[in-house]
This record gives sequence, structure tokens and C-alpha cells, in this order.
Amino acid sequence: MDKIRLGMALLALGGLGVTGYLTYEKLIVGATVACGEGAGCNVVLASPYASVLGLPLAGFGFGLYAVILAFVTWPGDGGGWRWPGLWALTTMGIVFSGYLMSLLIFEIKAFCPYCLASALFLTTLWLTVLFTQKWSRSQAGTNLGLGVAGLTLVSSLLLYQIQKNTVPPPPAGGYFLNDQGT
Repeated sequence: MDKIRLGMALLALGGLGVTGYLTYEKLIVGATVACGEGAGCNVVLASPYASVLGLPLAGFGFGLYAVILAFVTWPGDGGGWRWPGLWALTTMGIVFSGYLMSLLIFEIKAFCPYCLASALFLTTLWLTVLFTQKWSRSQAGTNLGLGVAGLTLVSSLLLYQIQKNTVPPPPAGGYFLNDQGT
């Protein structure tokens, strides 16, 4: 495995760690994340936006990182699908992460360092593919990237509309676990 793929594998493992931890906390522990004083991890995980169809969003992120790791570590040249696949996966991930970051800022009104870490892992993976693979900057790569980004954006907006219509509006200070705002 070359240095680029090794670096990407390490980033994917970091993403697996972060999203695995958040998924575990949401499913098993019940959203009591240790993320430092003043951070809103519990607020984020307790918000109605933290789940889709009863499953934690972090679990979907875990699945994405697992597939990215499989693409990166698959032996050989990947039959020509490795880099287009990674381009599509990381583009989807970065666009959806942008949607999630906007939810944190404008809807949930809380900061979660784990969520930010996941977004940074995906951004770094995306930039790695963009700057190390000429294919991602070709016409075919541009078309694939724009198509995936568009589909992800439309899907994110539809998900938002569904959640917005089924989630009560947030309280003035955002979502909190108790009356003290923690």
C-alpha cells in the first residue's frame, strides 16, 4: 500500500473511531458523551436530528467510513473503481457533513467536537482524492462529483423537510437534556 492510501486508511480509521463512539453512546449509553465542559455533544445526540428512521446518524457515518476503508485497503489497483468510488463516497460524505454542520449551527445550536472531527476527517479524505488523483479533476470526475453532490444535497434537503415537519421547533436556547440547560 502506498503512502497516500495508508494515510487515507488512517483517516478512515479515525472516522470509524469517532462515529463508532457516537453510535455506541446513542444506542447503548443513551447520549451521555464525554466531550468537555461547555460542549454540546449530549445536546446534539439528544436532538431529534440525531436519528433517521430510528437509527443514529453516526451509524450511517460509521458505515461510510467502513466502505471508504475497504476501498482504500483493497489489494491491487481495485480494477479501476477505487478512485472513482472514493471520489463519489468522499463527495457524498463532505456534502452531507456540510448539511449536518449547518444543523448544528442553525437548528440545534450546539457544538459537538466529535461531529466536527468527523467532518474534518471527511474533508481531508476528499481533498486527498482531489489533489492526488488527476481523474477527480477530469471531465468524468467533475461530472461524477457534481452528480453525487447534487443528489446528496437534494437528499439532505428532503431529509431536513421530513424532519422539520415531524420535529417540534427547538426551544429558544436549543435542545437540552434537562431544565438546567445541560
